[in-house]
Amino acid sequence: MNLLHRYLFREVFLATVVAVAIMAFVLLGGTAIHDIVGRAASGQLTVQQAGEMMLQLTPFVLTYALPFGLLTAVLLVLGRVSAQHEITAMRSAGSGLVRLAAPVMLIAVTGLCLS
Repeated sequence: MNLLHRYLFREVFLATVVAVAIMAFVLLGGTAIHDIVGRAASGQLTVQQAGEMMLQLTPFVLTYALPFGLLTAVLLVLGRVSAQHEITAMRSAGSGLVRLAAPVMLIAVTGLCLS
């Protein structure tokens, strides 16, 4: 992996992690408010049971948060790179678009396997 691939991988990976965390928080918070808080307030659940339910919902929420997070990260990072004309510089240096997309595809396949 050359320097350009490491740069794109690092930028997309960090943006993906942040976007997935935010999406998971929003989706998990909505589910918690809808299902868990009502039952906990009426006395049907203890705090420990509510916490266990949140932990059990996390894998389900991540299956939705990973694609949205990756899409958000790719749009943010590649949009910024394009706006700063770095893609033009990469293309003039001899890198094709397929080579530039390799780090993004690696992250996408890893996320697919994790899902």
